Amino acid sequence: QPPLALYRLVFILGQLMQGVGSAPFTALGTSLLDESVSKRSSPLYIAVFQVWFVVGPALGYLIGGSLLLLHTDLVQDSSLNPASSLWVGAWWPGFLVAGFIAIVAAFCLSMYPKSINRKRDTTLAETGGAEELRLFPALHSLATNSTFTLLC
Repeated sequence: QPPLALYRLVFILGQLMQGVGSAPFTALGTSLLDESVSKRSSPLYIAVFQVWFVVGPALGYLIGGSLLLLHTDLVQDSSLNPASSLWVGAWWPGFLVAGFIAIVAAFCLSMYPKSINRKRDTTLAETGGAEELRLFPALHSLATNSTFTLLC
């Protein structure tokens, strides 16, 4: 095996971690929006939330591509230019900005109360195990639902 073959596993692991981290964000974020705002404005909020799943990566490629025109050391007097084969673009500032934005967003999200909807209580109630008993009928209902099974 070539010595760089193991790096493929690092990239696969990174993609796997990114997928595991973003899947709950997508499902739970949409549910949170739906329960937190009025039924009339809920589709607008969910639409804006979903649009950013397309716009965000597109902006990331545009900003990342423009940052590659800067030298990785952020020096201006270098004899190299972007056309040189020795040029290494500044690939890392985007990660710093994205990390900072993620930390600020996490701090803001940690300030939310337990229940966002003031009209009704959306906190989880303690149950005495009644939820586990309804799991199998729910799975049977999903398995016999033709629309669901055809979409899966």
